[in-house]
Amino acid sequence: LRPKVQKLMIVRLVIGGGVMLFRSNLFFMLELQHDDFGLSAKGKVISFFAVVGLVAQVVLSQLDTSGWCEMRVACYSSVIIAIGQLIAAKSNHIVVFLIALALVSVGSAVLKVFMTTALSTAAGELSYGEVLGVAGSVFSVSRAAAPLISGVLAQYVGSGAPTFVASFFMMMAAAALYSLQGDSSISQVSNRQHDKIASSHLKNE
Repeated sequence: LRPKVQKLMIVRLVIGGGVMLFRSNLFFMLELQHDDFGLSAKGKVISFFAVVGLVAQVVLSQLDTSGWCEMRVACYSSVIIAIGQLIAAKSNHIVVFLIALALVSVGSAVLKVFMTTALSTAAGELSYGEVLGVAGSVFSVSRAAAPLISGVLAQYVGSGAPTFVASFFMMMAAAALYSLQGDSSISQVSNRQHDKIASSHLKNE
């Protein structure tokens, strides 16, 4: 893989860790911060988190994003996710908690599309499929490891530790993406590629 692609793969791994650590700790946060909620209500909150992300992807697929710098958008999205995670971790009011979840969900939906765009651009047409396959495997590693890491952090550090570590990961990713903005090999892509990627994510949800 090209050096730029390798850098983005590392960022993708960090992002996967941040996103999946938060998700694996979400129900536990509901148990601790909103214990007056019944099991059904907590399930609805988690469903809300998923639906907001799906709606964000639908809206994004309808926008003309050909003029957007994918690295900058991905950087901002990472920061938004980190802020949402911190708000969720400290919130004791359900409305604030839902707003925080919405920030995380929208940020994750946007970040998913634009990170894939950045990877495909850096890879080029010849290795596009190979790179996306590796990227999927990298994210699967994060998905598999996150529940274990979350459990260890919650048990030995504290119940809020997984979310704070997740937020730290997202800020690290944002810093890395910001530093990669000036890389001339990671440039903007065509509107057709944006639409194709956004639509493929939407179908996979």
